[in-house]
Amino acid sequence: MRILILVDEYPARAGDGWGLRVYNLCEQILKENECFLALLPQRSDYELNADELGFEDIWIFGDVPRRTKSWTRHFRLSDARKLEASAPEYVSHARSEVRELAERWKIDVVVCFTAYLAEISGSLDRPTILDLPDSRALTVERRIASRGVSMIERWFLSRQVRRERHVISQHDAVTTISAPDKARMALFSPEFGAKIHVVPNGVAEAALLPVDWTRHQERSVVFWGNLDFPPNWTAVNYFFEEIFKPHLSSRGINWHIVGRGAGEQLSGLKRHPGITFHGFQEDLFGFVRNMGVMVNPMVEGSGLKNKVLEAFALGLPVVSTSMGVDAIGAEHDYHLLVANRPDEFAQHVIRLLDDREEAIRVAKNGRALVESTYTWTAAGHAFVEAIGSVFDSQPAATDTTKKLQNQQTR
Repeated sequence: MRILILVDEYPARAGDGWGLRVYNLCEQILKENECFLALLPQRSDYELNADELGFEDIWIFGDVPRRTKSWTRHFRLSDARKLEASAPEYVSHARSEVRELAERWKIDVVVCFTAYLAEISGSLDRPTILDLPDSRALTVERRIASRGVSMIERWFLSRQVRRERHVISQHDAVTTISAPDKARMALFSPEFGAKIHVVPNGVAEAALLPVDWTRHQERSVVFWGNLDFPPNWTAVNYFFEEIFKPHLSSRGINWHIVGRGAGEQLSGLKRHPGITFHGFQEDLFGFVRNMGVMVNPMVEGSGLKNKVLEAFALGLPVVSTSMGVDAIGAEHDYHLLVANRPDEFAQHVIRLLDDREEAIRVAKNGRALVESTYTWTAAGHAFVEAIGSVFDSQPAATDTTKKLQNQQTR
């Protein structure tokens, strides 16, 4: 198939969660398809250094969205057309240019990987897929449940709900990262369920190196992630106040926190003698491989937690809240230990640190789950199936296009 990819920046193998997902899914579909890239940057000084993935052709849109911020934006009922409302000329020009590109390159299907560009991809005259990994509505609902509801939060949620419903309705298929995110999106409309496909993330090959099960493990716990991401710093604060400080710190257990962005919201933890902030680590997997237990105390957010899959792959035993693994097909007391009460969470950590055989049993099961289910090859197959599905709903599809689809999905 000839596939046009829409993004606002080139995906990077060593980037954030979004970049990793886009990079690896593109790498998979490029194996058997002709893929073209349309870059619509959000800044005027954007430069593309190299085409690491090897697209057939790349086009960079010269305009950037110069948004007009009217005071009336605070009172709009929906964010469905947020970009068009603030930058109408940009949207009109971008739509025209992308339509022309699709015609010139004889594109069969358009895949949009950037949420704010959904207003452009949703108006094209050929099959379109939107990758919407996390349901923002679900994220906001969980934040409200965690921190309490306010008038502003309710208003923000209603606008997010209307936007999510609108962008899903404008695309022939939508891919998301987990079953809970799909279930939340499917609530918007009865017909949405059939067009939403779950495409989970995979694990980087660097994490899937052979595990030495006889290696020495520290008497420690570890958490990693971008610490300026609200669900992550909220989880760290929760673990500190409810679990580490009252139950673990007096037992000689050290806590390692890895990742960039540890700002003011985590300043109180930096003075604790049992906690060490390590910042960003170039070789994350090598750095955390010999630590004792990976903790994932998520209390808000949505989507699939890559850090859990990475810990499984590395052979680290995991203790998590149920919210932290509801997007992963993992079983309590088999692949990991799950607890939602602070005291129970602490007991699970101590159990795995004190009983090495038990820790290895759980960790081996987690590793096997990743090897069988959460590889980028498996994710790529699911993504290709989602791409192929849009042709089934296109009555005007040519015989040649249908033939290409059948060849791809065999």
